[in-house]
Amino acid sequence: MVVFDMTTSPKDKSLAHFLETIHRNQQAIQDQFSERYRSIQQVDDCFAAAGEHLGDVQPIFTGPMFLRSHYAYKTSAGMTLAGQFCESFVLMRSCLEYAGYAVRLFTAPGLEKVFLNRHADKASKNALRKQFEISTITNAIAGFDKKLSDIFKDMYDRSIDFGGHPNPHAMLGSINIDTMTMSN
Repeated sequence: MVVFDMTTSPKDKSLAHFLETIHRNQQAIQDQFSERYRSIQQVDDCFAAAGEHLGDVQPIFTGPMFLRSHYAYKTSAGMTLAGQFCESFVLMRSCLEYAGYAVRLFTAPGLEKVFLNRHADKASKNALRKQFEISTITNAIAGFDKKLSDIFKDMYDRSIDFGGHPNPHAMLGSINIDTMTMSN
């Protein structure tokens, strides 16, 4: 069994060495856990299949939001395969947010103007934030499928639990602790 090493070499602390380690870890996980890797690949395949139908999607920003979601997924998958589990949750959250924004824009096409005016002034920024809150997004998803909305919310909350900081789940989730003493 391969031990996934994300530590910096005492001799070679270069970025190149770190990136080589990531690549070795990604390949080792693909080889050792082919069933799990296949699940990751199947999700990517679904993104790719859906992405083939974005040419004439209206409103126009729905497509780019969906593509951003796909790219965040790919990057998160790469980090997960590299053994960077904690860090991958940050991108999982981004993946979900982009997908949610795409749904929100699709269900309310008039929001494209709100989206485009985000930086016009403070009121525009606040209007955008209000229209793209997670509760608003989950409601938009629920308009298509309530169960999917619940799954989205659960996954979003988990992405914060394991990728938001400061957060003990995020920091301790990938650490093996043999003994630990805490003092006040």
